[in-house]
Amino acid sequence: MAHLAVRLLAPTYGERAPVAPKQVLIRFFEPPAPEKINSQSLDHQPDVRESSKSPTMPAEPPAGYLATHDVDQPAQPVGEWVVNTDVWPLGRKSVVTVQVWISASGRVERWELIGDSTNDSIASDSLAHLDETILNAARWRGKVVPSIQRLELLIDREYGNH
Repeated sequence: MAHLAVRLLAPTYGERAPVAPKQVLIRFFEPPAPEKINSQSLDHQPDVRESSKSPTMPAEPPAGYLATHDVDQPAQPVGEWVVNTDVWPLGRKSVVTVQVWISASGRVERWELIGDSTNDSIASDSLAHLDETILNAARWRGKVVPSIQRLELLIDREYGNH
């Protein structure tokens, strides 16, 4: 019998999700030009409500794959992640870390083993069909967006039941 547990990992503070080259991660907003002061405007007291307005938020999501901390709702599998635990040797318990790029249509576009899992051929073989996982895409302000997730998979294949 094999057990599979999946945990979504948040990037560490200050870490940005990798994106395709030439895509903008940060948008700068230019502040409005200061008003010219004349003698008549010195008598006018500004309305507090006007000065407390927040800057307008962009209506469109940033370009590229959004990290988990940048979306309102991360992508979630409709069923289970497609992982072949049968390739794991009996008695082997491992933690595998994988980074997954998910399209706005909820398709796994690519994945990559990271950390200690990078050169693990058994981990690679077990994830060979990960792109068959059906997902609900991530959402940013109600819109579906491409996203990137870092997952930690705990794979435990017990002796006796196979």
